[in-house]
Amino acid sequence: MHRADYSDGRFYVLTVPDNFIDFYIMPAKVLNSLRQNIAGNLGVSIEGQGEISLFVYDNSSFVVESFLDKEATINIVFDEETEQITDVFTGEIIPGNFREAPAFRNRKFVKDAFTFEVNIKPHSFRAFTNHPPVKK
Repeated sequence: MHRADYSDGRFYVLTVPDNFIDFYIMPAKVLNSLRQNIAGNLGVSIEGQGEISLFVYDNSSFVVESFLDKEATINIVFDEETEQITDVFTGEIIPGNFREAPAFRNRKFVKDAFTFEVNIKPHSFRAFTNHPPVKK
């Protein structure tokens, strides 16, 4: 992936393999980087292996779906405004783990984030809602 500043925005060029199924076998770190860039201003992304998809809705909810033949553990990554998420089906509240962005010479290149580790069963999905912190 190539990124360049263009006018008031950014221009991305992604070279897609001849067989797009090759995306499924890319290393998790490569997929995570692509997901972060492609997710853009969604405010949420996922980290983990291939064949797991994220569907974001405009009512503060999202679905993570696995197309894998085995159970998988992924991280759901939110900006620093979301400290917990709720599983829509079970009502379970999942607290986030704060991840401070790496810095070099006191300059951060990405934002701080909250991560949520969740397990997804084979060929299934989980739906969540996010909760921004209460303003005091």
